[in-house]
Amino acid sequence: MKEKFCELLKNHDSSQFTGTYHPYYDYRARRIDEFLKYCEQQQYSVAIWGAGIKGTAFLDVCDADAQRIHYVIDKNEKNWGKTLSTGHVICGFKDVYENVDIVLVMNKVYFGGVYREVKKINSEIKLVNLDLLLMSDIIEDIKVFVE
Repeated sequence: MKEKFCELLKNHDSSQFTGTYHPYYDYRARRIDEFLKYCEQQQYSVAIWGAGIKGTAFLDVCDADAQRIHYVIDKNEKNWGKTLSTGHVICGFKDVYENVDIVLVMNKVYFGGVYREVKKINSEIKLVNLDLLLMSDIIEDIKVFVE
């Protein structure tokens, strides 16, 4: 059984997973829009952390014209300077931290590590776990996530 699973992983075509987050973000577009409008009202500069599949799908659906998300941060230095299809440019956190008010973390698995890294450099930056925000229909007040 283990060998079959390993063989499947070795031979899979990763392109089949491209875009799998688009429907999820489409479905949650109202919640995302509320969050981004709140950030605009507060004049917050918003960055996302994660330029992988989730991050690029998020930008495709929620900021295709690069007007609402100011920075796309990624840990992989090889991606720094690359321009995404939306027009966003990938950068390192240390290059933009002085201009960021909120970091929207794309992948909940990395939230703890990103939180520690950001707070070590600038304790004033607010961090938001995107998955938690999108799953929280119960919480009506966006401020709960950013204050």
